[in-house]
Amino acid sequence: MSSDRDTTRIVRSWLLDGPTELPDRVLDAVLDQLPSTHQGRATWWPARRLSHMNTPMRFALGAVAIVIAVVLGINLLGSNIGGPSPTPTPAPSGASEEPVVRAWIDAVNERDQEAATAVMSDRVVVSDTTLEREEAARTILETWCPMDVLSVQRVGDSYIVEAAFVEDDLGTCTAGVPGTTGMFVVEVVDGKVSRLP
Repeated sequence: MSSDRDTTRIVRSWLLDGPTELPDRVLDAVLDQLPSTHQGRATWWPARRLSHMNTPMRFALGAVAIVIAVVLGINLLGSNIGGPSPTPTPAPSGASEEPVVRAWIDAVNERDQEAATAVMSDRVVVSDTTLEREEAARTILETWCPMDVLSVQRVGDSYIVEAAFVEDDLGTCTAGVPGTTGMFVVEVVDGKVSRLP
């Protein structure tokens, strides 16, 4: 016991005897000899270390970040979490236009100019030439062969018609060779045929 007390007393006296501060000139000389690196902040955001935080604090910060992300996502995407809103959407116009295309084809096959003009626009583009309705119908009826329609397919605003051509009574078919199949495009605008190949 006495040796421990003596050691403590000697250490205390040794610490108290010496100077507690270095003179400024010595401190400056030592600092000049030390290598230094500038440690300015690279960003405006203060550096934080999660390793210094306890585990519950890290989980709490993570949960808060997730909640903020979910709230922002809901606000950005709207409140349609359960699917699209039940607003009524108009039926595609193609549902009402395909019968117009088929009526025009029937009129051409029957050589019925009145029925053909009834389903055509006032001005019709035929082979890149714009014609008045009656003239367009007459041109088509004089040159096209009757046809058996194999399919009508909507592509965008147009209809692709696949047909098998047959000989007419007069034997004057020029637009399609009888016995062959062909495809042509019909465009419908405002419920009327407005463009033909």
